[in-house]
This record gives sequence, C-alpha cells and structure tokens, in this order.
Amino acid sequence: MAWPTMPEFSDVVQNPGVCFEDNDLVQGTVALNQRGLPLLFSGNFACVYKVSTGKGDFAVRCFTREVKDQHERYSHLDDHLRSVRPDNFVRFEFLDRGIRVKGQWYPIVKMSWVEGERLDRFVESNLDRPDILRDMAARWRGTTGSLRGLSIAHNDLQHGNVMVQRDEALRLVDYDGIFLPRFRGEDSPELGHRNYQHPLRRAQDYDERIDNFPSLVVYLSLLAISSDPGL
Repeated sequence: MAWPTMPEFSDVVQNPGVCFEDNDLVQGTVALNQRGLPLLFSGNFACVYKVSTGKGDFAVRCFTREVKDQHERYSHLDDHLRSVRPDNFVRFEFLDRGIRVKGQWYPIVKMSWVEGERLDRFVESNLDRPDILRDMAARWRGTTGSLRGLSIAHNDLQHGNVMVQRDEALRLVDYDGIFLPRFRGEDSPELGHRNYQHPLRRAQDYDERIDNFPSLVVYLSLLAISSDPGL
C-alpha cells in the first residue's frame, strides 16, 4: 500500500470535519503558517500538525510510510506507562482510522500539544547564560535517568525530539521506535538521528542501553557549550 505524501496530508487536514473521525479533531482548527497553509513539522517518516479544539491543542502525527506493528507498539507503551508515566512523556492516543486521504484511512497518533521550543533553539537563545545551560544538563541527566529506571529507551534522542517548556521542564516527543522490555530480541524499527547515534549502530542494537550514547552526546555538548559558547 502506497502511503500519502506530506503535501497530500497538508491538503486534507485543511478540512478537519472531512478527514478526521476522532470526536475532538473533527471540530478542530488546523494551525496555519504565514502563507495560509497548514503549519507542518516534518520528521524522518512522519509529519505533525497542530489542531486546536475545545478540549485543548493536539499534535496530530501522520505517517508517510508503514512502521511494523505500529499499533501494537503504541498499545504496549501505553500499558507499560499506565502505572508510572514520567513527567517528560506526553499523553498520546493511537488511532487506526486516524486520517482519510483519497478515500483511504491511515493511522495517526494524537498527542497533547507541547508548548515550548526545541532543545537546539533553547541552547542558541541561552548561549550567554552558562548557568542556564549547566542547569539544563542536570535536567537532562534526570530525564534520561528516569527512562533507565523504567528499563525503556527512547531510541531517537536528538534536538528535534526534545521540547523545553517555559519552566525549563523537558518533554520528549516521537515514540515510534521506543524500546520496551517486551521488544527484546527484535530489530529496531529505526536507527535515530545519525548525528547523535554511535557510527556503528545497527538495527540489531536494540535494548535499554541504546540511549546511552546520544544521552552522553547531549549532556557533554551542553557542558561544553556552557564553558565555550563559540562551540
């Protein structure tokens, strides 16, 4: 099955009452850019739209290719986090009949919208505040430590998947490739951002330790930049 392209998703989301089935989204309003087109945030194999509804703002994640066992993976993640959900995780819902494109239904992930700025932009705006950057490094250690405590791994820790809120709290987004203990022995559905992963990373490297390298890349980078903003 051929999956829709980002331009095709952008076309249909302009009519929420037609393309969505979810009770909240059908009455929503899609955020637009300066050209009057849907505001789009693109990733490796997905795109995200902001939809405002009477129950709040949501991020709608649409996929441009199939991810193996996608529904089951999100269901297992929800079950795993039901009793203990770290503060840095955003509530989400996987919808099989998520968005309709050319008469065909495709899945989406509906998540609470996170207000804030990406980690790289936060760093850029605080280059002259080494104390802020060192504090962020400490927060980062806490965030990654909470994942290790649950024996899970995000699998794509990088600037685009880390949001910094106004109170400087960190929120992780994009759970497509997350590792859970029940996935042990499987191949990773993705390899993460190449600039944050170990150069020898393989699909077979998929366990609770896969965040170790990117975690250290971010942590040491924050400390280095706090000492030398010219980096």
